[in-house]
Amino acid sequence: MLPFQKIRNPSKGNLTQKSARWLKISLVLLVVGIVDPGAARAGLLDDSDADSVRNLLLLSGVAVAGYRRDIDGLRQFGSSVLLTSGLTLAAKALVDSERPNGEDNDSFPSGHVATAFAGAGFLQRRYGLRFGIPAYLAATSVALNRLENDHHRVVDVAAGGLIAFIVNRYLVTQAPAIEAQFSATNLSVGIRYNY
Repeated sequence: MLPFQKIRNPSKGNLTQKSARWLKISLVLLVVGIVDPGAARAGLLDDSDADSVRNLLLLSGVAVAGYRRDIDGLRQFGSSVLLTSGLTLAAKALVDSERPNGEDNDSFPSGHVATAFAGAGFLQRRYGLRFGIPAYLAATSVALNRLENDHHRVVDVAAGGLIAFIVNRYLVTQAPAIEAQFSATNLSVGIRYNY
């Protein structure tokens, strides 16, 4: 084995450098185009911006796990989002709660907040606070939007966030740390690592 040669982890899928570069560029373009600057200056996201932020959080979970070739993380993310959505829809069917704006009777719990916090919770639980803090701030902006635009009451938003938190707590594990091995011989020094 050559010095500084990377060890492939067989449990992780393949992501070429070209694919990784495309993924980074796509995420940057998505973030740049996501929020209407006028709404951001006014201090309020409109509904389509809040939807975009929620979708970005979901896309970010897939993108980070894919970029890191974290197949277990992708599975956990999918399971988390599906279970969170399923529990939220089941609760909506069981609880007949009219929205504050009178639009319909699907107020409790908030599905937008549940899925936004599912994405944020996954990023925090799997990859730590470096990813979690910005994700939770984005998810909180979705929750505030749902309250500000009279789609939900505080209890609806809190319940959606709580469902996502509990599901992520039980389904998502922390990503394995990078493992490194150092070796030295008379002719070379080498580092091998798994991630």
